[in-house]
Amino acid sequence: MFFDSSILFLFLLVLLLLVKIVKLDITPKIDTFLLSRC
Repeated sequence: MFFDSSILFLFLLVLLLLVKIVKLDITPKIDTFLLSRC
């Protein structure tokens, strides 16, 4: 049981990291996209 919970925690941690990386990667693109549309 402890093993499963630790795997779940690691998975969530990695997911959070991925979301942060993706946001950092996408935010400038969204900004430039919005600016180019105006």
